[in-house]
Amino acid sequence: MQVTKDTTEALRPRRRESTLCSLCLLCVRCDLHFSSGGNYVYDLVCSPGGWRWRRDVFLLLTVLSSAAALAQPGRVITFDELLTRKVQKNVEWVNPDSTREQIEFTQMAIPVDDDMKELTRRFVGDNYGRNSIWVEPRIIVIHSMDLEDLQTSLEQSSFLDRSLPKTWTTMAKAGALPSGAHFIIDRDGKIYCITPPLAVDDGKRISYERNEHRWLVKRHVDALPIALGIENVTASNGSFDDLTEEQITSNARLVRWLLWMERRSIEYVMSHHQFNDNTKFERLTGTFSPSRPVYRATNRQDVGDAVLRRIVADVRRRGWVVKDDF
Repeated sequence: MQVTKDTTEALRPRRRESTLCSLCLLCVRCDLHFSSGGNYVYDLVCSPGGWRWRRDVFLLLTVLSSAAALAQPGRVITFDELLTRKVQKNVEWVNPDSTREQIEFTQMAIPVDDDMKELTRRFVGDNYGRNSIWVEPRIIVIHSMDLEDLQTSLEQSSFLDRSLPKTWTTMAKAGALPSGAHFIIDRDGKIYCITPPLAVDDGKRISYERNEHRWLVKRHVDALPIALGIENVTASNGSFDDLTEEQITSNARLVRWLLWMERRSIEYVMSHHQFNDNTKFERLTGTFSPSRPVYRATNRQDVGDAVLRRIVADVRRRGWVVKDDF
């Protein structure tokens, strides 16, 4: 639209100070806006200096936005790309009560490159004084996400990121290793293995052989190098204990397979919220390494005592002996 003196006079509304322009969403001080349906959509005539003020603010916001974007880590893989990696797996085992059992899950491996292994090595070394990036399984920790669906849970948790977001200030003090887990269970009980076990000989090839596998340390309970992690997708409602019946059944079955897989080296099955207690946390870590300060969150709610008791009871009914506290 060409602006002339005539159109300016015809379109000139009553002057408004400090109006939000709905196009750029900045506070503007204009003599005239072109109005459509009562919504100011673009500046046609500005008071002296007004356009410069808006230009400077716009440039400032652009710089800040770009800086924030740069502060966010890149992804090792997108969720859509991860879906293309689906592989169905079925495993069988025998429980202590002689019952045979099987479980089906979807392998959906998040890539682990040399940079991620180096971040893991640095984190474990700095926080626990250990050189190995491999789990020595003694505990299974069960978590919940409170993020509504599988995609959101993986994307907002930093599981797919190359490093931990710098805005997660407390956790970032302990290192740049992003959060992760070995399994995640959806609301319908479907199990996804997102960090599958790797072959002992090369640490790259996926292997579910009972005698020829090892698990990479993942940052799910402060990257405890003795812990395997199971996440659960739960509704985004502020409650971290609302696992479905299907999830409770799947958790118990998965735990039984892991107990068999690790040849009874796992002594504990616990909920994430139990690690809020610093004394307990230090007592547990002190059993395998000198006590070191770890920057970590201590307000976890997942998955709660009631849910944990149900899962552990289901595990025990097949003859497995595990503890649910320490």
